[in-house]
Amino acid sequence: MGSGLFPDHSYIHACYFRYILYQDKKRKKVEPAEYMTENTLNVPAKCYAIKYYEYDGKEARHALEFGGPGGYCGN
Repeated sequence: MGSGLFPDHSYIHACYFRYILYQDKKRKKVEPAEYMTENTLNVPAKCYAIKYYEYDGKEARHALEFGGPGGYCGN
């Protein structure tokens, strides 16, 4: 996926999303809740990975990074 590299918190090797927000029922922008989990993809770890970095400072705010080599991920 992308460069084929796993997330490493550098934001230049794998794909990433920064400034993650969502809208509530009143269409107000809200930052992610504390209950977001780090590994939500249902794929073997040797294929892809996703890392959620929670609040990662002013530059990225709430961010996640994902990627991996993909290919055949069977047993």
